[in-house]
Amino acid sequence: MEDPADCPSRDPLSHPRGRPTGPAGQAAAVLINPQELADLEDELALAQYRARQAEQATTGAPHDEVRARLGLDRG
Repeated sequence: MEDPADCPSRDPLSHPRGRPTGPAGQAAAVLINPQELADLEDELALAQYRARQAEQATTGAPHDEVRARLGLDRG
């Protein structure tokens, strides 16, 4: 087993995704750092929202109404 001190860098952000393989060579898992996963989830959510916008399947609410619903009325 390699000694971690002998490795040049253990920074997970500096390495590409790992792809361990199973016995037949197929992917067994994909290793991804948490920040990259969060970024991918954000990109997916934005793409889905833009698709709904293009289909005119989104609705909006006036700012004052949102503040009132959240109990943030200025008073």
